[in-house]
Amino acid sequence: MSWEWFFFIGFGLLTIRFCFFWFGHRRARQFERQFSRKSGGAYQPLVSVVVPARNEEQHIAECVHSVFRNDYPHFEVIVVDDQSEDRTAEILHQLQQQYGQRLRVVSTQSVDSPLVGKARALATGVRYATGEILLFTDADCIVPATWIAAMVQPFQSPAVGCVASFSSMVAHRWFDQLQQVEWLYNHTLARAGLGWNVPLGCFGNNLAIRHSAYQQTGGLEQIPYSMLTEDLALLLAVRQQGYRCVYMLSPQTYVLTYPLRTFREYLRQHHRWVHGGTALGWKAVAFMTVTVAYWLGVIAALLGSPLAAMVLLGARCVYDVVLLLPAVRTLRQWEILRPRLISILLFFQLLEVSLPLFLIPRHVYWKDRRLKR
Repeated sequence: MSWEWFFFIGFGLLTIRFCFFWFGHRRARQFERQFSRKSGGAYQPLVSVVVPARNEEQHIAECVHSVFRNDYPHFEVIVVDDQSEDRTAEILHQLQQQYGQRLRVVSTQSVDSPLVGKARALATGVRYATGEILLFTDADCIVPATWIAAMVQPFQSPAVGCVASFSSMVAHRWFDQLQQVEWLYNHTLARAGLGWNVPLGCFGNNLAIRHSAYQQTGGLEQIPYSMLTEDLALLLAVRQQGYRCVYMLSPQTYVLTYPLRTFREYLRQHHRWVHGGTALGWKAVAFMTVTVAYWLGVIAALLGSPLAAMVLLGARCVYDVVLLLPAVRTLRQWEILRPRLISILLFFQLLEVSLPLFLIPRHVYWKDRRLKR
C-alpha cells in the first residue's frame, strides 16, 4: 500500500471527525436555545451547591464568597472538608460564622464509605443536600454571580437530568495557557458529543444534576469508575436512566479555576482521565482509531512527500481552531488566539497518540492521594 493511501485515509477520517464535532456543536446550540426562550429565570427550585475541599486554604474562601454573590433566592452551600491537613478547616469555620446556616461544613473524617478521594467527598455532601438540584464545583473555582440561576434553567424540562458547562483558568505561563486551551477544547468536544446525544465527558467543577436522577443511579457508591472520574461516571449514569444531558456554553455559567503548577501534576491528572475514560467503551476506541490513522498518514506522507505531511498537520490545526472559535467568541477568550496556539495544538496531537501508555500504571492520584483503580 503506497503512502497516498495512508494519507487519504488519515485525512478522510480527520475530516469526518471534524464534521461530527462541528455539526454536534450546532445541534447543541439549537437545543440550548430552547431554554433561553422559556421562563426567563422564573424557574427557581431549591439548589444544593456541593463543594469538596482538600488542602484548599489558598482558594476556599474565594470560592465560597463567589457562590454567595449569586442573587439566586433559594440555595444552600455544603462544603465537604476531605481530611485537610492545612488551614482549610479553620477558614471554613470563619466562613460559617459569616454566612450562618446557609453554609454547612461537613467532614469525611468518620464517614463509612467504600469510596475514596473526591467521590467520597461528593457523596458525603449529597447526603446532607436537600435541594431539588445538586450543583457541583471545586474549592479552587470562582463562579459568576449568574451561575446558579443559569445552570438550573434547563431543568424546567423534566427530560433533563444533568447540565454541564464550561470552565477555564487564569493563564500566565505557556504551561498555564496549554491547560487553558486544552480545557476549552475538551469542553467543546464534549458539548458537541451531547449535541448528538452521545455523552463523551464533562468537568466536575461545573456540573448540575437533578437530585432524583442522582438517587435513581444508586449514587456514586453504585456507579462504576466513580473513584477515577466521578464527573464522567455521573454523566453516563444519569444518561443511562433515560435523561437528557445538556452542555451550556454561556458567560453566565462560565467558571474560572486555577491551573496545575507542575508537569508531574499534569501527567497524573491525565493518567486519571484516561483510566476513567475507558468507561466510554467503543467511543474511546473510535477516538483512538482516528488518532492512529491520522498519525500513520502523517508518518507515511513524511516518507513519500513532506509537503503532504505538512498539509495533513495543517489541516488538523485548522480544524481544531475552527472548533474552538465558537467558545472563544462566546466566552471572549480572545487571548487564546495567539501565535503560540499552534505549538499547543501540536503538543496535544502528540499527547493524544500517547494516551494508551497512561493505562499501564495501576494507581492513580488525586490531591496527593494514591488510589487503586
